[in-house]
Amino acid sequence: MSRAANRSKILAATLIALMSQSAEAKDWPRLTGDMNNDACKEAYLLATDFFYSRTMSPYAPIELPDNFRDKLSLHTTKTGISDGDALKNDPAVFERTEAENNRILYWQITPESGKRIAVLDDPGSYGDMYSVYVLDQTTTKEALLNDIASDSAKRVFTPVLEDEYQPATVLTDTAGRNWFIGRWARALPSWEIYADDGNGWNMKCTIAFMPEKRQPSNILPMPVQRLAAMLDDALGPDGPIANSTSEAIRWDVDLGWANAAMRPWAFNEVPYNTRDMVDAGLQQWADGSHKYAALYRSIQQLARPLLPDNLQPVAG
Repeated sequence: MSRAANRSKILAATLIALMSQSAEAKDWPRLTGDMNNDACKEAYLLATDFFYSRTMSPYAPIELPDNFRDKLSLHTTKTGISDGDALKNDPAVFERTEAENNRILYWQITPESGKRIAVLDDPGSYGDMYSVYVLDQTTTKEALLNDIASDSAKRVFTPVLEDEYQPATVLTDTAGRNWFIGRWARALPSWEIYADDGNGWNMKCTIAFMPEKRQPSNILPMPVQRLAAMLDDALGPDGPIANSTSEAIRWDVDLGWANAAMRPWAFNEVPYNTRDMVDAGLQQWADGSHKYAALYRSIQQLARPLLPDNLQPVAG
């Protein structure tokens, strides 16, 4: 867990106090698409298990419930994957090959229905990026790697998922058929389920954990929305939190708001900073200008009636 994530959860401490039960949760997660597809039905079981778990990060490794039918064949084993080389492969299903430029290729050993899955781990400036290909079984590993190394305008093979910072999770059912989950990059990312149902490989369904086109804080009661807007102003380019970019912090704050709105039971991690430390940092920041001081007073005035006594802001 990054320092930014822990700090952001302190700023969103009101959420835990406000919502002992989520009004939104009863209708989620939601499956859209082919509800009769076996992969979609299995994925929905996994999605429901995650949604009602106490796992806060939507990018945590997928854990299989007891007696789950399918098995993981290519997956992450930890939440923080910024060091790269994040995938663990079942050697009976995927062969791991180290290629030029520190690339790693995971190659499905036995094709199915004339197709083969290949997953590329490609190091980047801000972390490894992962692409998923579904190839004709006659395509060779060398042909794919040569194509990837060529000029992008001349490439022959088009990935199903391209340059994602979160790798897809591949599962194998009891008949040896593979399917995979792609996770969208958002506060509570939707899942895309890809499989071959005899009519070709494509996305069969999606599973959403929160309303689309909604900012996470906008799902919460209006007083919390106003507080969220003020806290966001405080996270400006020269805001009170140091050693992290505003963009990265906002990403973690959005996750906090999303979990508070949809899965408040998931707040089970100890923050990096104490409440007193955060209040001291906010006070120091507020001393920097009249504008900051006025915003800090507004944050305190709005937060005070929303917080229980043990989380009341320190008077400035």
